[in-house]
Amino acid sequence: MPFPIALTRGRWFPVVCVAASMAAFLIGTPVHAASGGGGGSRGPGGSASVPSDNGDANGEQRALDDAERHSQPAAGKARQKVADIVNATRQLITENKFADALTKLQESDAIDNLTPYEVGLISYLRVIAGLQADNIPVAIKALDGLPDTLPPEQRAKFVFGIASQYFNDKDFPSAIDWTKRYQATGFADPDKAERILSRSYYLSKDYADALPLFVSAVNRAEQAGKAPDEVDISIMYEIAAKQKDTNSMYAALEKIVKYYPSGERWDGLIHDVISRPGFPWEARAIDVFRLKMATGAMILPELYGDYALVALDKGYPGEAKLALDQVKDVGKQTVALRARLQKELDADQKSWVKAEAEAQKSPSGEGLVKLGIDYYGYGQYDKAISLIQAGIAKGGVKSIDDANLNLGIVYLAAGQKDKAIESFKRVTRTGGPAELAELWLLKADPYVAPAPAAPAAPAAPAAPPADKG
Repeated sequence: MPFPIALTRGRWFPVVCVAASMAAFLIGTPVHAASGGGGGSRGPGGSASVPSDNGDANGEQRALDDAERHSQPAAGKARQKVADIVNATRQLITENKFADALTKLQESDAIDNLTPYEVGLISYLRVIAGLQADNIPVAIKALDGLPDTLPPEQRAKFVFGIASQYFNDKDFPSAIDWTKRYQATGFADPDKAERILSRSYYLSKDYADALPLFVSAVNRAEQAGKAPDEVDISIMYEIAAKQKDTNSMYAALEKIVKYYPSGERWDGLIHDVISRPGFPWEARAIDVFRLKMATGAMILPELYGDYALVALDKGYPGEAKLALDQVKDVGKQTVALRARLQKELDADQKSWVKAEAEAQKSPSGEGLVKLGIDYYGYGQYDKAISLIQAGIAKGGVKSIDDANLNLGIVYLAAGQKDKAIESFKRVTRTGGPAELAELWLLKADPYVAPAPAAPAAPAAPAAPPADKG
């Protein structure tokens, strides 16, 4: 059976932009990743040491200093002609002239009998310049020439630089291969490795291997109390949709709404729920409109007129007025709806005293609950809460789950979040109430990013020395 247009308009499906995914992935440039520990420059000694440049803000200086620090120390010095090449190369790198730096380093190939120290220093520069110049073969060959004294964690950073460069070049099989090598070093950052692998598998259309990695990243962020990456969640949804995995699709929609809510995304999640087999959308139209109104999911103007009509048919003119007040259209249909609304508003409010008296006399609490929902439409939340609570306490209501669902909605509208959550959690019957209560819980208890830590207070001044006089 097709869905009523009022409940299915404006469905949202996440669209993952590959360029955005790649931009979100990039974790610094390879040179930044390759830079080692700080500290001042220490020349190799002799008459031709490599000078330092403490003004370099990009990390190349520290990388070059590391080259000297970790190259084979046996010789302990670089010959003048080698140092001249290194000095010139270092300057070209700091000026971002990486291709020129590689050309300059080629001059060292004509020098006979390079010492292990000199080989290590030149190889280090070649890795940095090769990665930045997108000359991966040169970087890989130079990586093999690095000395054994280079710390393994520094070598791992270079391997990661090669993996990330392959990813940037859209060579995803090579990116996967080198990321696995990075993991095998024992010094890999699991988040960085997983980001390359997940995106490489995804962009290679290897969804079976990609999905578990995205799920793992999202779960790890949640366990750390952080909001998962928006791209990760969106790709989770897209892969699940391609694989027709409805459970994973719903889980991804829940997370995107929880951490990155918008009216369009709420509309997509609500549609997912009401489109499930067996959901009684005809009987639940008013509930769906209430949720859409509260979450900003009324993304098309005509939905407000549809909501007003459903509310009038259910006997809630106050709620109908809330919806119709959002409509700017003055067409014939809207004018007729407003005329009907005005008549029912007058009659409804005049009947309140009599309706409450009759509800109080009734052995069932159903009348009190219904009257409380009516007051909710007029914004009289305290009265609405009192009546619904009285109806539940009296017993005999048609559906205790619906009564608690509506009580939670009124509590939330009244700003009583904790009581709203308690009411929603009491809803257990599936087939409508429980599914809607689950969505209301998402609305009632959204993710709030932790506030940034306050800067540390300045240390108290030291006490003056005691007077020994």
